[in-house]
Amino acid sequence: MNSIISFLSSAILFVALGMILIGLLFRIFNKLISHPAYSRWSNRLFLFSGISIVLSIVVKPVLLYIRLGGGVKRSTLLVMLVIQEQISNM
Repeated sequence: MNSIISFLSSAILFVALGMILIGLLFRIFNKLISHPAYSRWSNRLFLFSGISIVLSIVVKPVLLYIRLGGGVKRSTLLVMLVIQEQISNM
């Protein structure tokens, strides 16, 4: 279960990176031809990539907390350790 959660979290981070790169490409298209649709799409991609990054970082400790069914002190420590691990793996 832990490996599945880690895989999904990592996959979402890579998808978010791809969304950022495509958003930058759309931003360049908007600068070249001044079409408002490219600006809207790039803004949406940046927004959803940010949401994806936050969710991929937050969901892993929450799911591990649910799986362990632990108390407040153990869950707080677990959340801190998992977030630290996520940041060090970036």
